[in-house]
Amino acid sequence: KRNFVPSHTAFFLHGISSGSAVTVTALSKWDKRRTELREKTPAFVASVAVAPGYDISKVLNRDRFLWPYNDIMMQSVKDHFVMKNEALLRSHNNDAVEMMLEASSLQEFAEAGVTFAGYDNTTLYYQDTNPINEVRDITTPKLVLNAVDDPCCMIDNLYEASPYAQHEGKTFAQMIRETKRGLIAVTYTGSHCPFLCTRNRWLPFVNDPVTGGWMLNNWSDQVAIEYYRAALDVYGSRRFL
Repeated sequence: KRNFVPSHTAFFLHGISSGSAVTVTALSKWDKRRTELREKTPAFVASVAVAPGYDISKVLNRDRFLWPYNDIMMQSVKDHFVMKNEALLRSHNNDAVEMMLEASSLQEFAEAGVTFAGYDNTTLYYQDTNPINEVRDITTPKLVLNAVDDPCCMIDNLYEASPYAQHEGKTFAQMIRETKRGLIAVTYTGSHCPFLCTRNRWLPFVNDPVTGGWMLNNWSDQVAIEYYRAALDVYGSRRFL
């Protein structure tokens, strides 16, 4: 980083859909190490998670990732992640490949492939990567956006009580509220990521306040920019390393 950008450069951590899990997991680990162990870990001015699914051990099941999207995605992920590299993957673990190709849901597919992520079983995988494990350890300013009508990351995921002992029966909404700088915004509409804004319903594009160019008329994108700019005013001294 020091070789490519000036030391005063501000960094933000942005996650969308399944990508939000990586950002939340990373922040919880880095912030905890910085707070409790006084280690020098990556720091961000702020972070936004758009349409997260919360507990990744459940989010891709058919009762949560609804029809027809589970079926639409199933063949796509098999083609993209398995068929393009089938020979190589089979040389590493043929049984895992068979289970991935036979999977009937996205959750089964993900669990069948944990060996290719470097884990011996799903228990170890979820212990290390489930973003809700230590969500309360996040101290980075964090904005979470969800929509009530999201068919892929259902809003019920946010308000269900956690089954994990360390969470004391609290919902994920409650735990995010308990973080030092966490915010949740829930909209009635937005589906899974589009968040098309109807304030200018006939304009598919709006002015980009950062570049001066054009951007899709997406409410979540506009809110993220506003949030990051406000965070710079308050937490602008936070630097990556």
